[in-house]
Amino acid sequence: MTNKSFLKSLMITAVILVFLNTKIQGQNVGEYQALYIYNFTKYIQWPNANQELVIGVLGSGTVDKALQKMVDSKGSNKLKLIKLTSNDNLSDCNIIFLAKNQDKNLELVLEKTKGKSVLIISESEGLAQKGAGISFFLEGNKLKFTINKAAVEERQMKISSNLLVLAKVI
Repeated sequence: MTNKSFLKSLMITAVILVFLNTKIQGQNVGEYQALYIYNFTKYIQWPNANQELVIGVLGSGTVDKALQKMVDSKGSNKLKLIKLTSNDNLSDCNIIFLAKNQDKNLELVLEKTKGKSVLIISESEGLAQKGAGISFFLEGNKLKFTINKAAVEERQMKISSNLLVLAKVI
């Protein structure tokens, strides 16, 4: 690792640590989740890393709007955001964000993406224990996340140790 890439990695980790220790209000949760999701893309490696990353959002809430704003403001041609229904071809996505109102569809999403390198991120606490790769939870007024390391690695993705130290790993 070069000095430049090490410093960049250290800087990103510092930013995430600041957010991990920031108290949040209800209306801001979606914005913070969107920021985390955006940063997850920097710490998780997909087998086809050179291609555009497609983030699919299943359900509605503040996260999809915040993610769209973030993708637009970053001007990145490496990220694309799409709105999904449970009938869509979910395996076309690299990341699927499951809004709270779609928790009941976790099994369907897992089944439709089986054997594919798709990171499933849930807005709801506890879904990492049921097979999602990452799930968010609030601890006091702080947004945290759980990583199901086995579920992510089973889908041929690699998680940076820099991200694992920030998460509750199961």
